[in-house]
Amino acid sequence: MSDKHISISFCIPLYNAEKYIEACILSIVNQNLDDYEIICVDDGSSDHSVQILSDLAEKYPAVTVLENESNKGVSFSRNEAIRTARGDFLWFVDSDDLIAPEAPALYLRTACENDSDAVFGNSFVFGGDDLPNLTQFGTDKVSNVEFTSPKQYYPTDQYGKISYGIWNGIFRRSSLMEHQCFFREELKLLEDVTFLFEFGMTGSKVTRIDHLGYYYRMHDDSTIHRDIVGKSRRYFEALKLCLPIFENYVRNCDKKYYDVANAHFTERKIAAAGFLIRIRDSSYVRKEIRWLKKTVIIRLNMMKEQRCTNARILKIVSSSMFSCRESLCSGFCIIYGYLNRSTDSAPYSQPLYGIVRYKNVSQSRSA
Repeated sequence: MSDKHISISFCIPLYNAEKYIEACILSIVNQNLDDYEIICVDDGSSDHSVQILSDLAEKYPAVTVLENESNKGVSFSRNEAIRTARGDFLWFVDSDDLIAPEAPALYLRTACENDSDAVFGNSFVFGGDDLPNLTQFGTDKVSNVEFTSPKQYYPTDQYGKISYGIWNGIFRRSSLMEHQCFFREELKLLEDVTFLFEFGMTGSKVTRIDHLGYYYRMHDDSTIHRDIVGKSRRYFEALKLCLPIFENYVRNCDKKYYDVANAHFTERKIAAAGFLIRIRDSSYVRKEIRWLKKTVIIRLNMMKEQRCTNARILKIVSSSMFSCRESLCSGFCIIYGYLNRSTDSAPYSQPLYGIVRYKNVSQSRSA
C-alpha cells in the first residue's frame, strides 16, 4: 500500500450499476485532484459491474475495488469504505450520480480554512440518462452553522428543497471515527437520514457553502423512487427502527438543539402513520395500529389543544423538511381525525393532498 497522503476518499457502494458506474467514476478522475482515492464496494452484483470496475482500476490507479461475499446492503458497503479509506475526508457517492467539476477541491479548501468536520454544498436533481446542460447556481457563500436550523444545516437542491442526502458534501473521517458514526446496518431504508441525524448530534463543526457540487440522477431504477406506495411496509418498518434512535437524541441532546431535533422526530412519527395506511394487509395494519396509537397519537395529543385545523396542517406539511410529503400529509389526516374522534379522515385527505401537491409544483416552477 502506498504511503502517499490522501486528502479525500470517494466512497461508492454499488449493486448492478453497469449502466452508470463508469460515468460516475469519470466525473471524479477528471477532477483537478492528485491526492485522492476511489473506493468502490460491490454488493454482489449479477451484471457486469465488477468487470467494468476492474477495467477502470487498471486504467486509474486511484480506484480500489472491494467485493462483499454476499449481498449485505448499502450500509454495510459504506461502512466497509469508511474503515478502508485513508483520506482525511470522505465523500459518499451513489453509483449513478456525478460529482460537479471543481467541487471536491473547493470543499476541501473550505474545510481547511474553517477547520470544519463537514462541508455541505447543494445538488441538482435530473432525470434520464443524459446530464442536461446546466449552469451553476449559488453564490459560493460560506457559513458555519450548527444543528439548530435545518434550513441552514441541510443542503438543498435547485428548487430550495432540503435534501437529506449524505452525498451532498464531505465528512472528516477522524470525526466519524471519534464519534463512532457509522451507518446502521439493520436499516434497509432511511439509513442516510439516520446517519446525518446522528452526525448532527455529535456537535461537529459543519460548514455550508452555497455551491452546486453534486448531480443527483433520478430515474426508474433509483432504489428509493421505485413504487414508493408498494414499499410502504418497508418504509413503515424502517421508521419504527429509526424512531427510538431519534428519540434517544431528542432526550439527550443539548438544549439548543432540542427544537429542531424534536421537530424532526415528530415529523417521522407522523409519516409512519401515513405509510401504515398504505399497506395492503389488513391484519398487519390492525396489529400495528396499536403501536401507532401508543407511540404516535398519544404523544401528539397536544395537536388537538393547539387547534390543529386544516390550515395549520397544510402550513406544517408544505414547509416540511421531510421529502415524502404525501405520507406526512396522510399521517396528519389520520391523527387529526383520531384526535377529533372522527370516524373517517377521508374528508381531510383528498383536498389537502391536492393542495399540497399543487403548491409544491408551483414552488418548483417559480424557482
